[in-house]
Amino acid sequence: RAPRCSSSSTVALGTADSVVVSGAIVRNSLVAVVDLSAVKARVGADVDGTIGFDLFNSYIVDIDYRTHTVTMSNPDVAADHPRGVVVPISMDNRVPAATGALVTRRNGTLTGRFHIDIGSTGYVLKLSSRFAKAHDLAHDTMTVRGFFGAGVGGTTDGLALDFPRLSVGAFAIDHPSAAISL
Repeated sequence: RAPRCSSSSTVALGTADSVVVSGAIVRNSLVAVVDLSAVKARVGADVDGTIGFDLFNSYIVDIDYRTHTVTMSNPDVAADHPRGVVVPISMDNRVPAATGALVTRRNGTLTGRFHIDIGSTGYVLKLSSRFAKAHDLAHDTMTVRGFFGAGVGGTTDGLALDFPRLSVGAFAIDHPSAAISL
């Protein structure tokens, strides 16, 4: 079943001969032309486009949220990437995914397969309604209903809550903010 969003979008697909972002060049890149007005309305800022898979697959990308910078390095030139924790991933149809462990209040530790979304709006973790229902996570702690996220597919509402801990590989986050899709 397809996810239900509070709005829908028409997507036109094509291929760009090249896409250049601050000197980083990606050739023959898949592009999608979509109406981002619902995203602009929800996030409260102009959004002219999103950077996707082809750029992240072609470069080592270091996103520093504290300094509001993105550094792209050519993997053929960059010898070692000294910062961070290495998390094993696999690819699900051009989407990076990792196995993680979610510590809950009522159901112990749950293992799941999580897609990695570096553009997530406001939440460390977004859970599908199927996973949440299977483990009764809407009742794990107090929840608040509201805006869940915005992206190419439109906007979505859900339940906001937090869990004691999320681990992905050797990386762990205490009290991650989370949302459950409705």
